Amino acid sequence: MIIAYVWQGFPFIMLMIVSAMQGIPKSYSEAALVDGANRFQVFAYVTLPNLKNVLAILAVLEIINGFNAFDLLFTMTGGGPGVSSEILGLYIYRTAFSNFNFGGASAMGLMLLMVVLICFAFYAPTQRKKKEAA
Repeated sequence: MIIAYVWQGFPFIMLMIVSAMQGIPKSYSEAALVDGANRFQVFAYVTLPNLKNVLAILAVLEIINGFNAFDLLFTMTGGGPGVSSEILGLYIYRTAFSNFNFGGASAMGLMLLMVVLICFAFYAPTQRKKKEAA
């Protein structure tokens, strides 16, 4: 399951990282090399800080996507064997449509929404501060 999940998300993540790296001016790394930095230092102190915003966005999107990985799990394993690969989304589905407990599934769906909103709440203030500084 992990291999399939990584295979599914890898192109989007790499596309975002490569496009962000192309947005970093070459003069930054050239200046660091002239000042005596080695390749690791250029990566750690020039490239990585410039990728921080994109990496934060990708982290939030992947956390949310992890909660919503219902389609991949349902088609590959159905949550099995037993319930060994069951996630919250699949459990909500089974509660609603196998046990016909729509009220409980609705409550769990709202809890899932709250968890996703909490994950987003950690990211949103960092972007608000950057907009004010610009």
